[in-house]
This record gives sequence, C-alpha cells and structure tokens, in this order.
Amino acid sequence: MGFERKLEGMLVIGVCVGVIITVIFMGHEHYFLGFHVLYGAIGVGFFLLTTKILSVIQREGKQDD
Repeated sequence: MGFERKLEGMLVIGVCVGVIITVIFMGHEHYFLGFHVLYGAIGVGFFLLTTKILSVIQREGKQDD
C-alpha cells in the first residue's frame, strides 16, 4: 500500500508541475509550447499509471505461485 500511495503522490505532483509550467508559458507569446508541456505531463501521468497497473499484475502473479 505504501508504494501505491507514493506512486499516486508522484502522479499528482507531476501533473501539478505540468499545469504550473503550462500557465507560465501561456503568459508569454509562445503559448502553444505550453500545451506541449501539458501533454507531456499527461503522458508522464499515464506512464506512472501503467507502471502501477503492471506492478499489481506482477504481484498477483507471484501470489499464484
């Protein structure tokens, strides 16, 4: 359970950082770059979620042995 909470915390922090960077870039003329940063943050979030799912699947596989 501790690892899952840590992973969720990292996901939330990553998304928050991405949103903050996006807001900073949107204040400038090159606001389109901010959307790329937001998409990157979303991609990192999906990567962390996939990692969590795979670790749960692996843990279930070890319990079957």
